[in-house]
Formats: sequence, C-alpha cells, structure tokens
Amino acid sequence: LEKAPEWAEPVLISAMTGKVLLRQVLFNHGHCIPPFRLGAARSWLQQLPSDDMVRAMDASTVVLPRPGDGWYAPPSTGGEEAVAGFPWGELSARGTEEMRLQGARCFAAAAGAGGLLPSRSWGSSPQVLLRSANRRRSIVSAQALALGAVEAAEDRAGANRLPVEVFVQRGEDLLPRLRPGSDGFPQTPEVKAELLKLREAAEPHRLVERLEELGYSGLDSDGEDLDSLCEALCCVEGVQGSSAAKRLNFLRWARPLQVLGPEAAGLVIGPLLHELLGACEASLEHERRPGVAEAGVPPSLIIYAAEASSMACLQGSFDLDLEGSWPDFGASLEVELVELDNKPLLRLGFGAGAR
Repeated sequence: LEKAPEWAEPVLISAMTGKVLLRQVLFNHGHCIPPFRLGAARSWLQQLPSDDMVRAMDASTVVLPRPGDGWYAPPSTGGEEAVAGFPWGELSARGTEEMRLQGARCFAAAAGAGGLLPSRSWGSSPQVLLRSANRRRSIVSAQALALGAVEAAEDRAGANRLPVEVFVQRGEDLLPRLRPGSDGFPQTPEVKAELLKLREAAEPHRLVERLEELGYSGLDSDGEDLDSLCEALCCVEGVQGSSAAKRLNFLRWARPLQVLGPEAAGLVIGPLLHELLGACEASLEHERRPGVAEAGVPPSLIIYAAEASSMACLQGSFDLDLEGSWPDFGASLEVELVELDNKPLLRLGFGAGAR
C-alpha cells in the first residue's frame, strides 16, 4: 500500500463538525447459515427467509454481476458455500430483517439531519453506490439493505419505488487477500506469543465439543480452524465460553496490521483500502473543480456489504482501538470525508448490529 495522504489519518471524534463530502459505510453481513456443513441441513432450512421477503428484495434491487457472467445474469458466488451447496452460506430470515433495519437507519442518517442526500436519491441514483462482496450472504444483505432504505424513502417522501443496483463487480476487492496462518500473512514474534496465550485460554477444542453436544458437528475436533469455529459460534447462539474465541479471532486478523503498519495492511486488505481512499480522492477532486457535468459527479454515499474479516482488517489498518471482539452481524464501520477549516479529514465511527 502506498503512503496515504496526510488527510487520511483518521480521527475518532463523533462530535466533530464540518461539511461531509463523502460517507462510506462498510457492513458485515447479517445472520446467516454457516458457509460450510454444520449439523443437519434440515434445521437450517427452517431459518431461511420467506418467499415473500425474497420477492420483495428481488423487486427492489438489480444485482449486476461481474463482467463475463452476462449483464443481468445471476452472479456465481465464491467462498466455501460454492463447494458446500445450498443452503450453506445463505442469509437467514433473521439476517434479512437485521439488514433491512440497517438500510432504514442508513437512509435516515443520510437524508436526515445531515442532509447529505435528498429523500428521492435511492433507486438508480448516481448519488448512492451499493457494492457487495461476491458471497451469497453479502449479496442478499445488500439487497435487504436496499429494501429497507427504499421503504424508508417511500414513507418519508412517497417516492416511486425504483430498483437499486447492487454491484458485485470487483467484489473480491472488498475481502482480505490473505488469511491468518496462510503463506505471506504478516506476523511478528510478539504478536504470535500474545495470540498463543489467548488461544490457550480460549480452549477451541472445548468449544467444538460443546457445539457437537448441541447437534452441530462438522468442525475439526482440535479447533485449529479458528475462522470456521468463530463463524459457527456466531451462527449458533448460547455456546458457553464463545466470547474468548471471538476475541482471539478478531486479534488474529487485526493486531498484526496494527503493529506492522501500511505495508502489512497493503498485503492483506490493500484493494479495499484503495477503494476507500480512492473514493475520497475523487470527491475531493470534484469539490476543487465545481461545475463538472452531472455525469461526472461522484457518489455522496457508498455502501459496502462485506464480511467481518474485512472490518477487522480495517480496524487494524487504521490503528483503531482493538479492545473489541469479532464484529457482530450487521455491524458497520463508517468512513466520512469531512472538510473542516478548509482541510479534509477522515472521521471514523462504529455502528452496532441491528439487534
């Protein structure tokens, strides 16, 4: 990752005033069925969203796939769920409601007190850009977000419902390129020692046993695959002792990037950082050159439907407080480009899940 501009040094001051030039919000997806086989499929099938909800989301959005898939063809998704098949990796009914609520909140924040966007901006508008990682749970989360925002816009302004475009092009740029433990993932002896102590306290193998007692078998008995274990613990509520494992997995992703700085961040999450900072640069350039044709106006709001690992990497990359844990379903990280005293600044903030 190239050295970021001076204005890219983030500030965490929620009360800071100033003109908002661009608001970017990165969401973790909503509650989902694990993207790998865990227990009996029948029990998970009961958690899928209703047909009415699916039709409502499809009526409110147009999912635009990656080039080469056919412009309006359903995109083929990647990840573990592509191997496991249906219903693994699907967003649950609870997840669709979580993200629908977040969409309404996102609309209110953009069109409310800040006046960043007019009420009629949702629906095929260049002012709003909605992007998704190429994972089923992320794509459907983006659709549910759009549905919630469109419904909120109708309630406020009586606007006609127009489908919101969900862009999956370059969706892989929203996800980490490397995973902890893989070849090339940055690490230091000090961080490795810290994580080892946390791992001993978390006792992953015990958590696998507790999941099996609840009827959720399918994980390695030693709990070595912490990413899959953490995913399972998020999808299955009430597993005693899960908080330590979630904390451990969060630090596995975030701490090395915080300690090692931009070069490490570039290796792991560089494309997403370039997307965020590049969008800020485009907004600044437009602000410095007033009178540009409407077609050249950059969006005022960009929403990314990604994954918890993306959020954890960004928290480490921006050197934020790492006292938290693995991001909740529907949680968000907001990156606002603010002009204060004729100087651009980044203002960061966290949003809790919809529950």
